[in-house]
Parts: sequence; C-alpha cells; structure tokens
Amino acid sequence: MLRRTKTAAGFPDELASDMIWGMNRNSDAALDRSTLFPRLPDLDSALARLVVQIPIGRVATCGALAEALGFCGAAVWVAQWAADHRHHPRCNCHRIVRASGELGVYIAGSEDDKCRMLQREGIPLICRRGSSARALIERFAFTDFESDRPLAALIDLQHRVASLRCSTPPLEQPALVAGFDSAYCGRRTMQAACAVCDAEGNVVYRAVIRRPVAFPYISTLLAYRELPAYRDLLDRMRAEGYEPQLLMIDGSGALHPRKAGIAVHLGVLVDLPAIGASKTLLLGRCNTNRLQPGESRPIVVEDEVRGVAYRPSESSRKCVYVSPGHRCDVAFAERWVRQLTVGRQLPEPLYWADLLSRQSNVV
Repeated sequence: MLRRTKTAAGFPDELASDMIWGMNRNSDAALDRSTLFPRLPDLDSALARLVVQIPIGRVATCGALAEALGFCGAAVWVAQWAADHRHHPRCNCHRIVRASGELGVYIAGSEDDKCRMLQREGIPLICRRGSSARALIERFAFTDFESDRPLAALIDLQHRVASLRCSTPPLEQPALVAGFDSAYCGRRTMQAACAVCDAEGNVVYRAVIRRPVAFPYISTLLAYRELPAYRDLLDRMRAEGYEPQLLMIDGSGALHPRKAGIAVHLGVLVDLPAIGASKTLLLGRCNTNRLQPGESRPIVVEDEVRGVAYRPSESSRKCVYVSPGHRCDVAFAERWVRQLTVGRQLPEPLYWADLLSRQSNVV
C-alpha cells in the first residue's frame, strides 16, 4: 500500500500539482505557456529515499519502487539505478529484487553476496528463479512506501500538454525549418544540436550545446530529458536572428501513449508547428513488409491514424516514423519530411542535427 504525503506547503498531491504548473485543469483562459515545463524532480534522491524505507527482512521489486515514484514505466530505470548509484555501506539496495524472483545485480558485490545479506536478514532464499522464487519474493515484498510520487505529476502534465495540441496546419508555408537531436557523452553529459534549413534543405544555421543530464531516460518521458536543451538552442538561434516557422525533432509526436511525445511538448511550449521523426516506433501498428522506396504506410493506434512509416530511398533499408506534433496533421508532417529528405534516411534538418550532436569537437 502506498501512502501519499503532503507537499512542503501542506497541500495534497493532486492540488499541489495544479499549483506547481500554475494552471487550473478546468480552465484554459489563464494559460501561461511558460508553466508547461516543470521544475524537474531529483529522481536519484527520490528513489534513494524510497530504498531507505525498505525494512530489514523485506524486499521491494523494481516495479513497486517505480509505482511509488508515480509511474510503473520507470521500472527499467530503477533496475539501472540499482546497478549504478552512489553506494555507501549502509545502503539498502541489496533489498531491490526483480518481480521474476531473480535477485538482480548488486553494485557492491556478486549475486551470491546479495543472497547472503538477505538470508542474514531473515529471507530464506532457497531458490533464486522460477515460480517458487516469485512466491518467495511476494511473501516478503514491501510496498508501504511514503512518497510524493514525483513522476505522477509529470504524467499529469503530459495529459495537459496533449489537450492543448492543435492539429490544424499553418496557412503559410515555412521558410525556415529547425531540426533538433541529442547524443550522450556517458551517463552524465548530453550534447544537443540544432540545424536550420531553408525550404530546399540548405543549412543556414547550426549550433551545439553541452549540458549535464538532469533527468534519466525513462520511456515515454523523453521530453523531460531533452526539451530544456532544445529550448535553449531555440532561444540562441532567435537571438542570432533566425526564426524558424517549423520544428523537427528526433522523437515522437502524437505516436505516444498520451499523445504527448517530445514534438508535441516542444511545439505546444513554444506554440510553433512541430513534427516528430523517429528511427524507432514507440507504439502503433504498421505493416512495413516490402515497403518500397518513396512509399509510406499509415501507423494506426486504436483505429486512429497517428503517423506514417516512410522509406525515403533505395539505400534506406530502415523506415522513418513520422508523426505530427503541434499545429499540423499527419499529411502536413509527411509532406515536409518528404520535401526535406534528399537521398538520406532523415530529412536534412535532422540529418545535420544528428551529425552535429555526435561530433565531440564542435562545442
């Protein structure tokens, strides 16, 4: 059982999340777009506070800890944290196990070391795998965490952003298109890049910035990891006299469980048309067998066409998965990806942003 706490100001979680974002769920009249991106929680510290709560003689699964953080989809990151965090002798991370019954890795030793520690704490680990192991884990499972569930507020905000998404394309054709992509230098540093092209795909501006990673990779929450750097790049290009009328982001738009991929979030935040173009499909059904060069096929989610799979050329064996972000529809998104794709897998703004983000000597 999860116990919700009050915030520092003494308000319940649900009310506090509305106050943090500065918005009323029942009113769009007072919308301030600057409130559409939050102060990011320190998830490492939040998880460490949960692990401290696991008592002697009990264990917690990665899924239970993710649920206590507010989003079950964070279970993979919890497992990664268990294998790589700031460990100390009194750390309880040996009490983190997998729901399958396996003990999982132990940062300070072997699986045998972890097993012996749990046995000394009263957990009779006779077997480590299979149905018997799962039953044993369930018997000693701890779920009574006290938590403010920081990820739940971020999920709520995604629903809010999705409700503000517009699917009406602009009347005027974009003159400048900005592409955004990121690469990572280890776990702690990211390098984000943008490339601005004209309507024919010629690069007229480029920029790269390097930032500390402030948020871990959690599937469907990519915007909280990369969007701050993209916003900084957009501010920089505007300060230097380049005002794009269309954004392309390496990631998803409406092809997202909450219709709030990074292309939607960035587009809504700055109120510009935005398109998501990804090399991997986050969700949806699409038969890409024998897809011909230049051909596209619809991607369907719950009987709704949310994007297309597009094979740009003969040399491109992989598809690009295109979806609308903000102020555009599927047809507009596909048209502009086609127009700016010149013999490569990616449209020119994203091709150059991808290349720049992976170069180590450009900052």
